[in-house]
Amino acid sequence: DGCAIFFRSDKFSLVSSTGVLYMHADVPVLDKDNIGIVCCLRGTNGSRLAVATTHLLFNPKRHEIRLAQTALLLAELDRVAWDQRSQGYIPVILTGDPNLQPFSDTYNLLTKGSVEYAGWQSGRSTMGWPSLGIADTCQRVEELSRRAGRVVTPQVRGRSFSHQFGLRSVYNHSRHQDTRVPVGGYEATTKHSSWVTVDYIFYSTVQASHS
Repeated sequence: DGCAIFFRSDKFSLVSSTGVLYMHADVPVLDKDNIGIVCCLRGTNGSRLAVATTHLLFNPKRHEIRLAQTALLLAELDRVAWDQRSQGYIPVILTGDPNLQPFSDTYNLLTKGSVEYAGWQSGRSTMGWPSLGIADTCQRVEELSRRAGRVVTPQVRGRSFSHQFGLRSVYNHSRHQDTRVPVGGYEATTKHSSWVTVDYIFYSTVQASHS
């Protein structure tokens, strides 16, 4: 698998870049070789921007894998976008091919900020999740401790997830909720067995730090 982020060098400079590997052999729900990239860019005006892209698992039946992969991506994005001085986040853009449909569980996590997922194939799916050190808020436990200046013990179950970016999609997706629109008549970015939306651009709406 592979991903790339391109930017105009006359507009931005690269501050940092991190690859996110979703394969973790000790966590059954993370057994696929998909990846993501999170980078921080600095504009010519001095402001910073966090940008992430990813390619999540395609298998339509494995929603729980895409959800777990998204939680890992959000945790890294949380780390990169956090500005300690202002105690807030710099602006965020998240894009890529997450292979999900509008209003699916992973889509709802991204756009609504939280999801309680009951579709794990078995209790075994989330075995080993605490070893990742990812809280249910899609934040790294060690990062939360660093920000607080003390050891913190947030909830780490791997069954419900949330985040604080206030993400919105640049696409309306209203046609997906219109019962008059036939299957295949939705907004679409590619064609599998029918025309579907699998590619997205999300942007943060929380009040941003401009440091």
